[in-house]
Amino acid sequence: MDEVIRQYNFDEAPMPAPWDTYTVMFATDAGTGERFVGIAFICEIVGLNPDAQTRMLRKATETPLATEEDEARFVLAPGAIRKINMRPRSDAKARAGYRDQVCILHTEIAWWLSHIPPHKIKDVHARTHIEEFQQAVKFAAHLIYWHRQPALTLPGGQQRQIASNASCQHDVPCPWCGKWHRVSTENGETACERLA
Repeated sequence: MDEVIRQYNFDEAPMPAPWDTYTVMFATDAGTGERFVGIAFICEIVGLNPDAQTRMLRKATETPLATEEDEARFVLAPGAIRKINMRPRSDAKARAGYRDQVCILHTEIAWWLSHIPPHKIKDVHARTHIEEFQQAVKFAAHLIYWHRQPALTLPGGQQRQIASNASCQHDVPCPWCGKWHRVSTENGETACERLA
């Protein structure tokens, strides 16, 4: 089988909060536009073992569905993990050069981090951030599932239809800023407003 030779463009950007004090190096596939980030770098920030996480992520791309004997696990898209000869970040030591890194497709990072058992993170500060992030993912999933307008497009072309046009209103703490927000749905329209 012939190996595909890919060309990458490199750029840096700050990580999202609460890790926005770190800069991440993106490798963008020049052919597809897909962006990848080094797994070891994310593990360093979060406080995880990069070798164990790389093994787990590779398995997630190779096992599309769990069988009855398997425990529940998450799945990544095939091709979400690649080995890329990455350029060093601008804050790297002067002697640092390009090196091979196992990278993850950037659109899969949130899915990955939302499935990390927090008890595996020793650093209390990092564990707290992951727990808060996972709560934010749950909240976002809730909003998408119950309040998305128009109907949500699911993989395989299936459509989720809105059950009713009933009105509802919820006051919830924002997992990102900590302020209270009012999420309201009326006549099929969902709005979110920050409360004082």
